[in-house]
Amino acid sequence: MAHPKATTDTLTRAGLNLIQQALSIYDSDLRCVQVNRRFKEMFGLPDNLCA
Repeated sequence: MAHPKATTDTLTRAGLNLIQQALSIYDSDLRCVQVNRRFKEMFGLPDNLCA
């Protein structure tokens, strides 16, 4: 069963936020495409700055 991209993104974000360590994911151009809540807290980043 395929899920809409928005649903998949929401589930991925929720799963990443369950991880206790700071986590960031980069694409092939070394752009940060996803971070979890712990990463934002550790570096004091606002929600609108990171995906």
